[in-house]
Amino acid sequence: MHMTSRWSALSLVCLLVACGGNEPNNELGDASPDGSTEALPTPRGAAGSVTGMPEAGQPGSTGIELGGTSSEAASAATDPSAEATGDGLPPLPDPLVGGDAGNSPDADGGPLGRQAAVQLLDTYYTRLNARDVEAARGMWRGQDSPLQLLPPDVISVVPRIGNPGRIDAGAGQRYVEVPVTLEQTLTDGTTRQASGVAVLQGSMVEGAEPGWHISAIRMR
Repeated sequence: MHMTSRWSALSLVCLLVACGGNEPNNELGDASPDGSTEALPTPRGAAGSVTGMPEAGQPGSTGIELGGTSSEAASAATDPSAEATGDGLPPLPDPLVGGDAGNSPDADGGPLGRQAAVQLLDTYYTRLNARDVEAARGMWRGQDSPLQLLPPDVISVVPRIGNPGRIDAGAGQRYVEVPVTLEQTLTDGTTRQASGVAVLQGSMVEGAEPGWHISAIRMR
């Protein structure tokens, strides 16, 4: 009797174990009608870069723009005519090109300027009309003065002095040509007109006599 009970209990346990092994496994999802198992969906990450920057091959700016667009910054950097503003330095003044003495600061004023050249010639002819020959000769440079400052048949002159030309510089000297027209009164009472150019020279060497001196007068 006891043996029959033991075999019945053992058979019941085996039956339960066999039935439990045929239960579907729900760890990987529910079984489909055809017996296959569907996998659970895999979580998807957020699209794009973690830093928010566009990935390679995608459109978008990769630069950091401060105070304006990148095109404005490039234009300001490449435009030579852009003026400095804010705390930027102002543009430098244009320097004299090639040592242009004719455009130097004292080209009009100063002892070697254009105004001084005109004044020198006006004084020179005033002294000639006054027959102050020695004073007039002293306005020439060294031994450049001619033996006769006026033709022998000329009594007086009325000068018309034109605008001096370009002031040239070289070897510590300055040179300028000044157009001159003379209305000459002759010994017979007649008048005649002569035109030409006076060449003036001035030294810029320290210790030299300042101002212009007459180097030549060429009349036609």
